Amino acid sequence: MDESVLKAICRYLKPKKYTKNDIITQEGEPLKMMLYIVDGFVNIEERDGSNNLQRGAGEVYGEELLSWPLSNSFPVVLPSATLSATAVGDVVALALTYSNLKNVVFEFGRQYFFGMITCQKFSAKVVEKATNTYDVSKIIRKGISTSVYKGVLPDKTVVEVKTYRVNCSYDDYPYLVKLVAVASRTNHINLVRLLGCCLEKKTIALVSEYIPNGTLFEHIHGKEGKVSSPLSLELRMKIASETAGALAYLRSLTTTPILPSFVSTSSILLDDNCTAKLCSFGLRFVPNNSNNSRFSLLSIRRGCFDPESKTLIEKLDVYGIGVVLAELLTGPNAISSIGKRDLEKLKILFLFLVEEDRLNEILDGKIIVKEGDFETAKKVAHLATRCLRYEEEEMPSMKEVVAELEGILRNLRAEQGGEASFS
Repeated sequence: MDESVLKAICRYLKPKKYTKNDIITQEGEPLKMMLYIVDGFVNIEERDGSNNLQRGAGEVYGEELLSWPLSNSFPVVLPSATLSATAVGDVVALALTYSNLKNVVFEFGRQYFFGMITCQKFSAKVVEKATNTYDVSKIIRKGISTSVYKGVLPDKTVVEVKTYRVNCSYDDYPYLVKLVAVASRTNHINLVRLLGCCLEKKTIALVSEYIPNGTLFEHIHGKEGKVSSPLSLELRMKIASETAGALAYLRSLTTTPILPSFVSTSSILLDDNCTAKLCSFGLRFVPNNSNNSRFSLLSIRRGCFDPESKTLIEKLDVYGIGVVLAELLTGPNAISSIGKRDLEKLKILFLFLVEEDRLNEILDGKIIVKEGDFETAKKVAHLATRCLRYEEEEMPSMKEVVAELEGILRNLRAEQGGEASFS
C-alpha cells in the first residue's frame, strides 16, 4: 500500500483488550474491525470446527475488511465474517474499525485502491516499448475506445496490451483504479488472466496473457477474407458453457459481484485447445440502484438494451450470453440476412424465426451433421430466446443458463462418445 495510506491506518489504530474465551467475532455476523495482535493468541475456526488455527503477536485477524472498499456494498453494508474468532487467553491488540477504514478510503481514494491491485504495475515507457511504440502492425483487435496490441515484455513474455482512448477525469480515476483492483483479483480458467496495468493519466493500459487463437467472432464469421472455422455444434456448446461458467463466477465473487461491460463473440477468445477465455476487462459493478449507478468508463453498447431498464442493467450478462448463443447457432447466415452485424436486428430476427418455428432458415448448416442435432439446436435456441427477453421474470439466472448448457453438452458428448473437436 501507499505509505501515506499505511500511516493514516496507523493513526486510527486503537488499543483493544480481550480476556480468555471472549468472542471477538462470529462467523456470518458483520465484520466490524481488523485486529493487529500485539500479545496473546486468537483462536480462529469455522462454525463446524474445521480450519481451526491460531494467530499470535505480529499477525492480523479480519484482514478481509481491507477488501471491503472494493465491494459493491461499500460503504453501506459491512462484509460478513467468514470465520469465528475467540481469545485463547488475555489478548492485546490494535483495532482498525470499519468506520475509520471508511475515513481512510474517502481521504485517499486512488492511493488506497492502487494499493489493492495485485497484478504488476508497469510504467508508460514499458508499455510503449512492449508495443514497439504502438506499432499499428501489432494491433490484434480494435474496439470503440480500445486497441489491443501483441506485445513483448522485457522478460520476453508475449502479452496482449489493451490501451484505452479515454480522458480520465479526476473524479473517474479512483473508479478506474478500483475496477482494475477487482479485475486483478479474479482467478478462473475461462477468464483472460490480467498480468499488469499502467494507470498513468495519459496512458491507461491493461497487460494480459496472450491468447493465440483469435476471437470466437473470427472463428464463426472469418477474418480478413479467411473462411470461418468449422466449429462443431458440440464445440460451440462447450465454448458457450465455459463462457457462462466464467460469468457465473464473476457473479459469485464474495468481494464484489462484477460483470463485463458487454459479452459478445468478440470478447470471447480461444486458446490453442479452443478453451474459451472471456476478456473481462472493462468490468462494471452490479448497481445497487439503477438511478444513480456508475457505468464502466467505456460505453456499454447502446441499442442492445434499454439503458433505463434496471433488469437489463443487472442482467446484461444473461442478455449477452443470449446474443452469443444466437450467433453460435446462426453463424454468418443471420448477418447475411440483415446485411450487417447489427446485434439488435440479429436479436429481433432470431426471436421472430424461433417463435415461428423457422429456425432452419438461418441455422448454420455446418453444425447439423447427425440425427438429433437439429433438436439440440432448437433447445439452445429456446434458451437463447429466454435470455433475450426484457422482463426479469422471463430471463433465467446465470446459474440456470450454466446448468442448461452443461446438460446439453453432456448429452452431445454422450452421443459423440468423446470430447469436442474443431470439425
